[in-house]
Amino acid sequence: MEEFWVKYNQRILEFIDRYEQVYIKYVTKYYKVVRFLMICFFVLFDTGAKLGSYFYKTARYMTWPFHWLWILIWAKQYTFDLEKIPIFNVGAHYIYGRPAAGKSTMTYHAMMQYAYSTGKCSYTTANMEIPRKNLGGAEYYYHLPFRPSEFYEGGEQVKSFDHEHFNFIVYEEMLTEYNQRKNKEREYNDEVIPLVASIGTQRHQSIDIFFFISQLPRTDVQLMLMMSGGYHIPKVKKGFDYPLFMETGQFRFTIKGWKMKSYSIVPTGGNDYKLEHNKNWFYPNVLPEDMKYFNRLNMKKKFDALPKHEARVYA
Repeated sequence: MEEFWVKYNQRILEFIDRYEQVYIKYVTKYYKVVRFLMICFFVLFDTGAKLGSYFYKTARYMTWPFHWLWILIWAKQYTFDLEKIPIFNVGAHYIYGRPAAGKSTMTYHAMMQYAYSTGKCSYTTANMEIPRKNLGGAEYYYHLPFRPSEFYEGGEQVKSFDHEHFNFIVYEEMLTEYNQRKNKEREYNDEVIPLVASIGTQRHQSIDIFFFISQLPRTDVQLMLMMSGGYHIPKVKKGFDYPLFMETGQFRFTIKGWKMKSYSIVPTGGNDYKLEHNKNWFYPNVLPEDMKYFNRLNMKKKFDALPKHEARVYA
C-alpha cells in the first residue's frame, strides 16, 4: 500500500512539472506575440505622426497666403476687439431694464470678457459670481465685492481704487444704493457727490468703465449727465442648447446673447437731458462656460444677513 502512494505522488509531481513547462512555453510565446504587435503599433503611430507633421508643415507653406484665413478664424474665436463693442466705451454706462431682462447676466459676461482681454477684473457692489475651485479644492473669485462707503465718505473720496488689478466698477441695482427720494439727506450726498467727481476724474485714476444697473429708467440727474459711455437697454435671448443635446441627450435652454439698444445721453440745458438712439445690435454670448459661475441671486447674501422676523403664530 505504501508503494502505491509513493508512485501516486510521483505521477502527480510529474504532471505538475509537465503542466508548468507547457504553461511557461505558451505564456512566453504569447508575450512575444503581444510585444511584437505593440512594437509594430508604436512604430506605425510614430511614423504616422512624423509624416503628419511633415505634410502639415508642407501644407502650411504650400497654402500661403490662404492659410491666413485659418489664422484669422482662430483669432476671431479667442480674441475680442473691445473697441467695436459699445458697452466697452471708456466712461460711465447706464444699464436699464425690467426684472429678468438680462441686465445682470449681460454685465457679468462683459466683466469676464473685459477680464480676459485686459487681465483686469471688476469691483462690484454685489456678489455677482459663485466661487471657482483650484486643483487643491480651494475656492477663489475673479471679481471683488466692495461697499461705496469704503471709498466715499463725508462728501470726499478717501481711498483710491486698485486700478492695477481692477478697473471696471459695477454698481448692481441702483435702487438699493441711491434712491432719488433721499437726495437731500446727508448720507446720500456723502457718497453721490464724490462719486460724480470720481467719474469725472476716472482717467486720472486709470479706471476704464463704470456700470450702473437699474430697474428705473433714470437715477440722480447729475449721475445721468456723467454717463458719457452710453445708455443701454438689454434683452436676453435664449435658445435650445443643441450641442449639449447631441453630447448628452439633455434638454436645456441657454443664453445665446442679448439684443441691445444703445443711446447717447445728450444734455439739453439746466439739469435735463435727452436720449439719442445710436444703434440696435446683438451682443453674443461667447463665454458660455464662464456663465456657469454667474450668481443669479447676487443680493441674497445681503438679505440673509438681516435679523429674521419672528412671526407670531396664533392657534
